[in-house]
Amino acid sequence: MQCYNLVKTFLVINQMAITIRDIAKCAQTSVSAVSLVLNEKWEKKVPKDTVARVKQAIKKYHYVQNPVGRGLALKKKFRISLGIYGSLMEHPLIGAFSFHELLSYVASIISQSGYAIDIIQVNTHHGIKKMCDEIISNGNDGIIFLGWDQKVIKNILHKIERISFPYIVVDCNLNDKSLSYTYTDMSASTEIAITHLIKNGHKRIGFIRAELSKSRFLPKLKGYKMAIKKCGIRFNDRLVADNSNPNPILSGYNACQKVLSLRPKPGAVFCSDNLAALGVLMFLKEKKIKVPDDLELIGYGDLTFANLAIPPLSYVCRSIMEQGKKSVQFILKRMEKKRDNSSQQIRFDEELVIQGTCR
Repeated sequence: MQCYNLVKTFLVINQMAITIRDIAKCAQTSVSAVSLVLNEKWEKKVPKDTVARVKQAIKKYHYVQNPVGRGLALKKKFRISLGIYGSLMEHPLIGAFSFHELLSYVASIISQSGYAIDIIQVNTHHGIKKMCDEIISNGNDGIIFLGWDQKVIKNILHKIERISFPYIVVDCNLNDKSLSYTYTDMSASTEIAITHLIKNGHKRIGFIRAELSKSRFLPKLKGYKMAIKKCGIRFNDRLVADNSNPNPILSGYNACQKVLSLRPKPGAVFCSDNLAALGVLMFLKEKKIKVPDDLELIGYGDLTFANLAIPPLSYVCRSIMEQGKKSVQFILKRMEKKRDNSSQQIRFDEELVIQGTCR
């Protein structure tokens, strides 16, 4: 088994044969003047009216400088590493946390910022050691970590922190103010959803687990428990159902069958993933159980599938795109200020969206 895989992907926008010489010709100036403008070294060297013409030409032709050329000019590599734990296929393609959607979005923003990307995939402890060596030796300007387990990533961060290497961990609550990461409070978001169902008069609420990852399931279960406890409802583990089926839709279908076999039946169900919620809706339709009249349902995820459901799914809305944007902005800022070793924890709040499956 290959324990360490380094895939170097050079992402540069195709300029349709537009070169720096074309920009110079359009702006009626020299190539060296364009280079100075691109690398922000034009002050006292290039007239302001020339700078304006160059910037206008760059905007007109959507020109983005090649990171290699830009790096040579500024003595920087203009490359950012994306550190991914596990193979890409191990991460959910769709659902509550669309890893591939986040990866695509982050890569796009990095590319638009004029940087190239190295993707580093690791799936063993031996690979992690080699990745640490690669981060230190490859000379890249920074690294963004995606899809990491809390315990594993902390070991890496303490090593690269010693050399003041710019980094950020996306969507992982490390509970450590000395580290830089983005996160969402899944417990608080779930508590809001369950409290809403309780206010609608429900005391027996089914909880359907869809994720295989404990790091994503346990915070939601904690929020479920907090909500019912605050309302004086005793926790019943029989109302918590999961299914080992790796297909989240079938998992939701089978888990719903288990929960609704209980007596008395729950009047509402919370799914920890929107795809599992679609499976629940399939089961309810087969059994001719009306939603939300006979049973209320809330999912967890993004709107990719929530609005395709019939009726449209009520759900806790994730902030995937905003996390990606803020993460790239943070790493770019840190790379510009290499002496700035300050850490930052960026929290993203989630919103309960009420649609057709819930009152």
